[in-house]
Amino acid sequence: MAARRKRVSLTDEEPVLVGNLSDRDKRGRFQTGNPGGPGRKVGPYKAALNRAATPAAISKVLKKMIGLAKIGDVAAAGLVLRYSLPMPPKEEPGEHFDLPEIKSAADLPQASEAIMTALSAGRVSPPAAHVAAVLLETWRKGFEALELERRIKALEELQELEGRKNATWDE
Repeated sequence: MAARRKRVSLTDEEPVLVGNLSDRDKRGRFQTGNPGGPGRKVGPYKAALNRAATPAAISKVLKKMIGLAKIGDVAAAGLVLRYSLPMPPKEEPGEHFDLPEIKSAADLPQASEAIMTALSAGRVSPPAAHVAAVLLETWRKGFEALELERRIKALEELQELEGRKNATWDE
């Protein structure tokens, strides 16, 4: 067994470690290349637990915990509920920042700039800014679909008018 080290201060200078110093430098620090010791062996404990935790043993433990919970053991009830129910989704605190009014696709760049400004100022988290940007993109697609529908309708009306003109001239 290694001798215990203790700090001894002879003067107001750096304390000196007394004891087995073969693995330490003169200031008491581990020397380069020191393995640091074997540590605690976890393997045997884990193997023993795996051998003991059979499905039948686990079932008995669970039945006992549920029984204790039913008769009012709050700790047992907490464990049963904590590990049997799904975790509720984490609620993130609401983050608020002002966006300009969006009435057309022309307003989207200003709204995007407002999101980036809030993000860079730290008033909104990156996930919240991402959600806002996705919403802006959804609005953009909606505006684009409306504009395409309007243009197609205008082209169809124009084609219909030209068809009428050509029909009257041919007759």
